[in-house]
Amino acid sequence: MTDNTNRAIFQAVFGPVGQAWPLLEPVCPSGECTWPLFSSLAVCVSMENVTDQLVFSSGRNQQGDTNYTASLLNGTASLSAPESMPLMQMVSPEPPTEEYSFPLYRESVAFNNRPDLLNTTFSQFFFIYNNNKVESRRQSFRAVELLWHFCVNTYNVTVSGGQARTNIVETRTQVDEVFDAPDPIMRLKAPEGYEGDEEFIIDSWWEYTRLDLDMRRAFSGNWGPNVGTDWPYSEASRQFGLKIYPQGPNITVEDADRRMWNGIGDIAQAMGDSMTNLLRTTGEAVQGTVLMPQTFVRVRWEWLAFLSAQVGLSIVFVGMVVVQTARLDLEIVKSSALAGVFAVSGRGKMALEEDGRDSWGFSVGSASGSAKSKPASRATARLERDGEGDGWTLAVWPGEESGERKRRVRQSVQRMAVSNHQGFT
Repeated sequence: MTDNTNRAIFQAVFGPVGQAWPLLEPVCPSGECTWPLFSSLAVCVSMENVTDQLVFSSGRNQQGDTNYTASLLNGTASLSAPESMPLMQMVSPEPPTEEYSFPLYRESVAFNNRPDLLNTTFSQFFFIYNNNKVESRRQSFRAVELLWHFCVNTYNVTVSGGQARTNIVETRTQVDEVFDAPDPIMRLKAPEGYEGDEEFIIDSWWEYTRLDLDMRRAFSGNWGPNVGTDWPYSEASRQFGLKIYPQGPNITVEDADRRMWNGIGDIAQAMGDSMTNLLRTTGEAVQGTVLMPQTFVRVRWEWLAFLSAQVGLSIVFVGMVVVQTARLDLEIVKSSALAGVFAVSGRGKMALEEDGRDSWGFSVGSASGSAKSKPASRATARLERDGEGDGWTLAVWPGEESGERKRRVRQSVQRMAVSNHQGFT
């Protein structure tokens, strides 16, 4: 368990800056699931500003520069920094006594009035750092006391539309009972009225103490952008320093304080959430309800009635037309698509008209010299037998004709009349 816990801690420390650690997602076979409210053992973070408890002193270093020192708990946690150098120190005090005790006895600055919080704490750190935006070195020091401790969270978990949501409804840190050697046990009381265990037991003394040692060894150290590796140093403390010190120009003292405070809290909370996810995977699973998707058809009766009325009125209209047509004894004219098949295009029609004008001689010259079409004032016609001699054809010529042509037309009409044995006018 401890090795997995260490991995979870370092995953959070080396994670993205400013992003909350994702909570454990539920397993839902469909896109809709619900669970009852349930409680689970978790890791919580408590931090307090203890800058007002710092004790200051000053002295000269080997280079002759003035060093300013800020300390807590009679020097248990202290930081010495020269002028205008951003510097941070993480200190985890060792237990003040080597005698066996469960839980471990801890000296605190801000949480002495909360014994349950100290009893459930498995790691305690003091952050002492300076705000290099402050001109006065003595007034630039800041201090934070930070605890990682066990607690009980109550969760409300839902999956809707394929989107999982996990909300913490309540957090409680309340020790019900503590049993010391030979079998150390601590019982944490869970909130009432929820699913799950009524209490959670911490009984692994080896894991409890080893976790405290591992975190002290991993995070204790100093960091500063201008500090070499000869200072007490750890990669984990360096990650804290890189993420809490603000970068960029035009940052005020208040902005720097806010960013550094939030930076410490964000990293510490990410570590707690990562360990909580690990704890939740080791317990019993809470059974939920799977809501299978169902498809429903909604009938909009108003629109259906509107369409039905349109169809009904169309039928009535056609019937009235049929009846009225029958009463008026009108013949039904059928249309044909044959005319459309043999239709002449606009360009072809113009060509035919031009050919007709040329052959009939309807074109006359205009004053501008261009030819324009106009109807002939008179025309001359005659009847001629067709090629087979079975009928007559009317031949028409526009304009005036000579006397000879008139005579020939007159003779043709007379012959046609004699041939048909009837008069002709």
